[in-house]
Amino acid sequence: MTDAFKGAIEKAADRAKSELASQGKLKSTAFFVHADGTMKMVSLLLRDAHQKEALIRRIREKVLAEKAFAVMTLTEINHERQGMVLSGITLGARASARVDYIYDNQTKTVTSWKISWLNQPVQNVFLDGIFDKTN
Repeated sequence: MTDAFKGAIEKAADRAKSELASQGKLKSTAFFVHADGTMKMVSLLLRDAHQKEALIRRIREKVLAEKAFAVMTLTEINHERQGMVLSGITLGARASARVDYIYDNQTKTVTSWKISWLNQPVQNVFLDGIFDKTN
């Protein structure tokens, strides 16, 4: 994994933490990173299987249209714990990190935020084949 790609994933995690601090919750999100370091963030709202296919197609189209250097998704682990998985892909590399957090609803603050790099990237349908098909 290149330093630029690792840095992009860490920047996405920072953006997610800021979102948690301001909104009080994390939603499934896609991050599009450009070679100049700029990043765009969009929510992934899934209602049904048809919409899932449309989102997969739109993510691929956005990567191609904007010539994104990397794309990451933040997805929920499960509903019992406060945790997400941040998975990313760029040309020739793939990585995932687990993000465990605690948000205190009473004080409206993030009291804990821990990122753990995973040894094996998590399979993610939103990222599968993106750079194989767009570059």
